[in-house]
Amino acid sequence: MTVWNQPKENSIDALLHGMQFADGVEFDLRLSSDGDFVVYHNELVPGEGPKSERSIERMGTDELRSHGIVTFDGLLSQRPFTDAWQAGGKTANIEFKVPHPAAQIDDVDGYLRAMMRLLEEKLGPF
Repeated sequence: MTVWNQPKENSIDALLHGMQFADGVEFDLRLSSDGDFVVYHNELVPGEGPKSERSIERMGTDELRSHGIVTFDGLLSQRPFTDAWQAGGKTANIEFKVPHPAAQIDDVDGYLRAMMRLLEEKLGPF
C-alpha cells in the first residue's frame, strides 16, 4: 500500500493533485517586483528582517523562486493542469491578492487593473 504525502501548499504538485482528485483548485496570485505573477497566499516570505524586504511585491521573480514560490507561467506550462481546466470540466478559482502595506504600493486600484490585464494576456492563448 502506498502512503500519500501531501504536496507543499501552493506548489505545482498540489495544484495538479487538486485538479486530478477534486472539482478544481483555488489559488492566489501576486505580482513580483518585475511584473510576473507568482502563486502565493501570504503577503511576506518567511524569515527575519524588515517586512519591506520580505514583501512579495518588492521581490523579483528569481528571488521568489529561490524561496520555492512558483510562477503562474510555470503552472500554465503544465498540460495536465491546463487540459483539466479547459476540457476536463475542472474549476480554477483565481484570487488576486492586494499588496502588503510594506510594499508601498499606493494605487491599489491601478495595481489590480494591471493584474487583470496581465491575466487576460496570459490566458489569451488558452
